[in-house]
Amino acid sequence: MKIIIAGAYAIGTHLARLLSRSNEEITLIDESEERLASIGSDCDLLTMLGKPTSLHILRDAGVADADLFIAVTPVESTNITASILAKNLGAKRTVARVDNPEYMEPQAQDFFKDLGDIQHSFRSFAELVPQETGHVVANYDNASARTALNGLDRPLFWFSLHDPKADCHAEHITWADGLPSFDIVIHGEVYAHVELKVSGEHNICNALAAASAAYVLGLPGSAVETGLAGFTGAGRRFEYKGEYHGAKVYDDYAHHPDELHALLTMARQLGYQRLVVAFQPHTYSRTAKLFDRFVEELKLADVAILAEIYAAREQNTMGISSADLARNIPGSVYCSTLDKVTAQLRELARPGDLILTVGAGDIYRAGEKLLSETEG
Repeated sequence: MKIIIAGAYAIGTHLARLLSRSNEEITLIDESEERLASIGSDCDLLTMLGKPTSLHILRDAGVADADLFIAVTPVESTNITASILAKNLGAKRTVARVDNPEYMEPQAQDFFKDLGDIQHSFRSFAELVPQETGHVVANYDNASARTALNGLDRPLFWFSLHDPKADCHAEHITWADGLPSFDIVIHGEVYAHVELKVSGEHNICNALAAASAAYVLGLPGSAVETGLAGFTGAGRRFEYKGEYHGAKVYDDYAHHPDELHALLTMARQLGYQRLVVAFQPHTYSRTAKLFDRFVEELKLADVAILAEIYAAREQNTMGISSADLARNIPGSVYCSTLDKVTAQLRELARPGDLILTVGAGDIYRAGEKLLSETEG
């Protein structure tokens, strides 16, 4: 059985684990796009990035004609890519997840003119799912998703954190040491009882989405329980890195205000004495466009350290700097280099702290350098 999962997100990792645990003949391979060419045609289960070049790399590697294609792509541009991959790889069954149509990166605004245009893109993506052999799994809690999929003539399965009107929702949520346990209820029946090893309501939603996909594929609830119990987090998603002078050090890829809000809200619930966040904004255009949102979310930290903006593909034609953010966040510190971030973390760290390095660039290096000093 050959399975391809497109989308390097926590939900994709959830699904990969569920499918691998439910069928012993499936081998779990978690590879980045850069290494696809070395996988070969014997791949049974693949999680991958949803990039246009992936199609060509997969074909060259002999990975084609998949039995099942799962498109897990909450961002509009990769929705389109995933649907193209699905059609070109000749998948026999398809499951697509539609999550957050109002999540719009600044660089996408050259292509999408407004929210309605994004919703249209999501609907077009959903309509590419085969009517006879496919399923669309969507987030009922997202009003834009409901608008985008209204009247869709494809098998549609809704999940929700709390709303019983959805096909799948969570009940009896309890928390112990910051980790949630809950029942997954589908069509009024308890499908599975889950005890997650990852924190935050966003991970409950990810688990519900994974369970919904598992359900429409015919997996038993026991497979969901086993698979999710073994999930300890995706790389760079609240990833534990180590301890420095009694402070716990974690790293996270969050680089959009919505992600930052989910991360910092979850972190504040974990019972640490202080939340110290070293944040590196990603791209000048995103920082400028979402400036006020970043300021508000970073105020959730007890101490915010602002690394200079990670340029990625851009030139700083706007003259913007992380120092501008720091001036609007009381008690924050601006650091022009990663070495200065590490020095600031070294000075601040004390027992009982939760230290987070956050961003899609190379901010993780500051935390890793800090931890390397304890090993010397």
